[in-house]
Amino acid sequence: MPKPIADNVWILCDEDKEKSEGGIVIPQMVPKEFEIKPSDISRGLVLEIGSEWKTKDGFPVSPRTQKGRPVLFRAFSGQFVERGGKKYALVPEEQILAYDD
Repeated sequence: MPKPIADNVWILCDEDKEKSEGGIVIPQMVPKEFEIKPSDISRGLVLEIGSEWKTKDGFPVSPRTQKGRPVLFRAFSGQFVERGGKKYALVPEEQILAYDD
């Protein structure tokens, strides 16, 4: 499993894909506007947290996110990777919007 650096978080994405009646996966469309809609938010489980958390001034800080917590994050904010048939996201911690316990 990759170990994120700086304030990045490695998230296992939920597989909540829309399907048609015939079982065809309907892809998400990139929004034309930047406002947040329910479809612009993804859900996932935090697997790893970066180890070098610092403020803009270079002072060390503790991460606000915790491993093992389900979170909601901006769907178009990170880098997405598929490994072993699962979808993962590498997201800056500031793009995590809420815990989804």
